[in-house]
Amino acid sequence: MNPTQRDTNTDATAPADAEAAEARLQASRARMRASLETPATGGGTSPTGDMLTHLVKPAAGEFVRRHPVASLAGAALAGALLVRVRPLGGLIGSVATTILVRRLADAASHWIDESSAADAAPARVSASAPTAAPAAAAAAAPDAEP
Repeated sequence: MNPTQRDTNTDATAPADAEAAEARLQASRARMRASLETPATGGGTSPTGDMLTHLVKPAAGEFVRRHPVASLAGAALAGALLVRVRPLGGLIGSVATTILVRRLADAASHWIDESSAADAAPARVSASAPTAAPAAAAAAAPDAEP
């Protein structure tokens, strides 16, 4: 098909697809707007959390409105300090190690369970397969002639 030619089947379905996509987009935007407008209810807020919400948040917002550059510089400095000091580095390392060891133990346990289940399962002998009984009987009685 020549790139300058148009497929008539595609032209007929394109408006319907575009309308469906537009409807999905509008529905998604409405859901996002509704979720942003309704405040999230904290199930177990503490008195300290309520105090922070009602006192510190408005004060911090006012400070950021008055001094945006200083707020940005302070946030960058605090972030750099946290990256440099890494106050939770030991905790994060121990959590990662714990997760790794736990996954290895689970994998080993699963492997042991599978191998013991395979060992415990009786071997199936098909009717067409030769059995080892005549060979075992011959090995047990070396004096007997075949």
